[in-house]
Amino acid sequence: MYLGIDLGTSNSAIVGNDGANLRLYKTSDGRDVLASMIYIDRRGNKFVGTKAHDQAILSPENVARGFKRLIGTATPVHFAASGLEWTPQEASAEILRALISQARAEVGDIKIEGAVITTPAAFNQMQSEATIAAAADAGMTAVGLLQEPVAAALASLEVATNKDGIFLVYDLGGGTFDVALVQSSRGNVTILAHEGVNMLGGQDFDKSIVNSIVRPWLLEKYNLPDDFQKDAKLRRLMKLALLKSEAAKIDLSTMESAQIFVAEEEARAQDQAGEEIYIDIDLTRSQLEQLTKDRIDETITLCRKILSDNGLSHDDIDRLVFIGGPSKMPSIRDRVPRELGIAPDLQTDPMTAVARGAAIYAESRNWDTQGGSVRKAARGSQKTSSDIGVNYDFEARTSADEARIRVTAKSVPPGIRLVASNEDMWESGQIDLTDSVMLTVPLSQNGANRIQVVVTDSSGSKIENASTELVVTKINASATGIPATQTIAVKTRRGEGPFAKNELEPLFEKGAMLPATGTKKFRASETLQASENGTLKIEIFQKTQGVQEPELNLFVGCYEVTSDDLEQDAILRKGDEIILHWKVDDNMALSCKVEIPALSVLLDNHNYYVPSLGHKNYDGSDGLLLVSNALNAAEHDLNDLADTLQGMAEPEIAALRRRLERLIDKLSPSAEADEYRSMEEEARHIRQEISKIRHNDTYRKQVLGADLDRGTDLFAETISDADPETTNRLKQLVETAETSIAGDDFETADRAVQDLRSLVFTELRRQPNFILASFEHASEKRHLAIDKALHDKVVAEGQLACDAGDLESVNRATFELYTNLAEIDGPSNDLSSLSDLMSHSG
Repeated sequence: MYLGIDLGTSNSAIVGNDGANLRLYKTSDGRDVLASMIYIDRRGNKFVGTKAHDQAILSPENVARGFKRLIGTATPVHFAASGLEWTPQEASAEILRALISQARAEVGDIKIEGAVITTPAAFNQMQSEATIAAAADAGMTAVGLLQEPVAAALASLEVATNKDGIFLVYDLGGGTFDVALVQSSRGNVTILAHEGVNMLGGQDFDKSIVNSIVRPWLLEKYNLPDDFQKDAKLRRLMKLALLKSEAAKIDLSTMESAQIFVAEEEARAQDQAGEEIYIDIDLTRSQLEQLTKDRIDETITLCRKILSDNGLSHDDIDRLVFIGGPSKMPSIRDRVPRELGIAPDLQTDPMTAVARGAAIYAESRNWDTQGGSVRKAARGSQKTSSDIGVNYDFEARTSADEARIRVTAKSVPPGIRLVASNEDMWESGQIDLTDSVMLTVPLSQNGANRIQVVVTDSSGSKIENASTELVVTKINASATGIPATQTIAVKTRRGEGPFAKNELEPLFEKGAMLPATGTKKFRASETLQASENGTLKIEIFQKTQGVQEPELNLFVGCYEVTSDDLEQDAILRKGDEIILHWKVDDNMALSCKVEIPALSVLLDNHNYYVPSLGHKNYDGSDGLLLVSNALNAAEHDLNDLADTLQGMAEPEIAALRRRLERLIDKLSPSAEADEYRSMEEEARHIRQEISKIRHNDTYRKQVLGADLDRGTDLFAETISDADPETTNRLKQLVETAETSIAGDDFETADRAVQDLRSLVFTELRRQPNFILASFEHASEKRHLAIDKALHDKVVAEGQLACDAGDLESVNRATFELYTNLAEIDGPSNDLSSLSDLMSHSG
């Protein structure tokens, strides 16, 4: 049995595929989908699904939900009464266990040949790795991942009468939005392109209702502080408000109005005047449509972008496929097809299609291969030992209602004939065998179809060693092309000394067809010796197109080669070649082997990838600090851009400022970890857009000139004891930059400005005040520390060094603090973040 699993933010589903038919395994109470919710009481009793959902009304503080949006982070999932804390990965594993049990409850102790779990197209490397790890925690061995739009596309062809054409998959789930452009030919699906938003789904709509409708109502009716949502005593009330808002949203799919009601007995909360709190609000469909309009506009804009980027118009698209519970909202079903001008497909069940598509995909794989699965061959061939050299080439797997078989022969005497038949009593009739004959055989059933081909001689006797039985598998659909959802790059160091800076070198680009393999050569930028405790880090980033600065891209973990991986007395010297042999499978899972030619070493004996180095904690005060710092950085960058351009790019800057102001307005009432994660991600996107404007050729001269002025001003204001050599070097760089800017040679000017900046900061690092300020800045980053105990220890040691005036020890402490952070902090040429790898040409 093959399994397809939709591990959803709000609901999950599981479908089996026996090779011929799909079967949806229902929950114990007969539902198609399992609520992705877990309840644990104070005695440790645990319930999953509907029972957990029912307990959410009575005991919301003991119910976990929406944890898929936090998978791949270090954020804990709390169960208040028991005091338990799980990781999002552990919670996801519990849902997977429940789904497997659900399947076995219906069909017994099935043998699972292979299982496929779907993930949003926008999932990053850490999220995908954590999903695979959750499957392993649940006891699943033969398991793979599939992007949700691909699964949806496969499912949409299951009952389609016309399996040819181009269509658009609009996948709006509880936590994410994906859109995919899909081409199908005879049921063979190729994903031409897809886009996604990681934190846009039904749960965001629920929170909009709470923040825009429920929150103002409570503030008007009760004596509450403006930030009451952060009050632990009111946490239960707000969880209930969110649940009731979700229920009202669902009701509005079929009704014009719905009620958000929380009784005093349920809320168990009082305002500052001691008054019992309840909620009783009427919500109309028009209010909901207004609240969600901007987010739905985002999805429509992304759909138009994917069409435009691929040179297509609405006339080229055959149908629009809706996936995900929130896609059933009338405002989406009405607006999206109308505004895109594409007819909707209303046959595909948006709640179970993804699981069905995953089951179709799971059956299409061979799972007995080491290290994953491979696609089953679409074509087959059989050679016979007959004297006339009869061979058969045929479609071994097809979603068509008929299969094509080519019969060839080398030397055919007169009178040789063949006849083909299937299990449904169909026969081709007698056909003269020539050098090449094409047969078209109808397929009577899904799954294996056995086709007999009998070859006879001139007397009508069967030629045994020329005849055969062929097996053709009729399938629902197949995926022939799955593109990479992100560009994955390695951080490298370019240049030496004070002029070193980091760059990102892509391993593979977004859109590359998977699976893919390759080799990338680097050089070590530091020495690693077996006898000394050290680590060489190969840092992996998800790179956004057009964003050059590593610190503005998403760090997703690294490969770590330690001194223990080297043989005794071996030394990896600075400048030695390091070859990365990389492979990315169609799960978007990256694996690498590290070759060191100088040591005749190929390191592939264990998994060097450490995704947890990129995991952050978005819970409580840590999450608030993450978001506050991200918003401050975005505001700083935006103000800096506005000052630099002095009136240029005003529409773009104004739009970014509106996005930032909306985020800042959301920060005060926000208290949930997934909201903090969403806001931090949006702040990073704003900074990425700012970077793209800064590097746009239209504004490059203005930007470089301003950067040059800032560098020289900083030198003049803070450095008074530079030696003549440094001063002369500064003058040379200024002259080079000014000449290059005047001549529109932006590449040379940029190098000169970057070198000038490096020179200034090298001098600054010698200044006592700067050294002390750098340590203080690093010590405030505890919320980003991977090892918080180590952070506290180093801060204490560094503080002692500050008190003693031991600046060298302060510098060491600062460096150690930065190497313990879960993300890059500071510019790409900051000494604390310089890569352990150099570009091969650097």
